[in-house]
Amino acid sequence: MPRVSEDQVRGVTNEPSTVDASQAIDAATLFVDEELVGKGPSDARLVQIELYLAAHFLAITTREGPLAAETMGDASERYHNIYTAGLRSTRFGQQAVLLDTSGTLAAIASKSENLDKKDAEFTVI
Repeated sequence: MPRVSEDQVRGVTNEPSTVDASQAIDAATLFVDEELVGKGPSDARLVQIELYLAAHFLAITTREGPLAAETMGDASERYHNIYTAGLRSTRFGQQAVLLDTSGTLAAIASKSENLDKKDAEFTVI
């Protein structure tokens, strides 16, 4: 069951009321339920993490990065991607990582940013 509403998510992202945020909320709820519940963050913190994760998922499906330029006459917008891959690709994902005191989201973010990185184990005898 979602912890946040579409209006809350649109309020964070400044998307108009015509934008459907339900899929972003569903993804965020699933993510929080499967990755964070029972790992330390309080219920109140999980609400905030879910809000920012939903905003992250909505932002990556409705925008092409942060707004770099905007003109009014003959309307044009230009976006650029100044963030890294995964959860750190939007300011909302970055906020969710920051709010997660268990470190789970930071580990997931790090792994998605370094897909070629392999785990290794060394034994000293």
